Amino acid sequence: MSEMIKTEKDYVSALKFVIVSYLPELNRDDVVQPLRGKRNIVFGNLEKIYEFHSQTFLQELEHCQEAPLHVGDTFLRNVSSYLNLYYGQRSSSCPHWSCNMESTPSIDIFAGTSRGPFIKYV
Repeated sequence: MSEMIKTEKDYVSALKFVIVSYLPELNRDDVVQPLRGKRNIVFGNLEKIYEFHSQTFLQELEHCQEAPLHVGDTFLRNVSSYLNLYYGQRSSSCPHWSCNMESTPSIDIFAGTSRGPFIKYV
């Protein structure tokens, strides 16, 4: 549990660093032309991801320090929020998460091996 909590704290710190150090740079008047108006394309909803990890997920993981068997419940309780933040919301025409990702190319890292197509990067 300690390693998981430390890793989550490191991730939250890295997100905060990007928000504090890099996001303001894209709002400067002298930002290079190709980046003007591209803040959401470059960083998406980074603030919402930071908010979720710092105010919800990290705190819930810390509560599992004394009861590590509850960590699975923490992941299951937050899976919908997590998928929403990282992959977008489900549309009303297709309520399954896979619909949003079908148009995204994926890479089968085990293609042509004896391990088969088990892991895909989307």
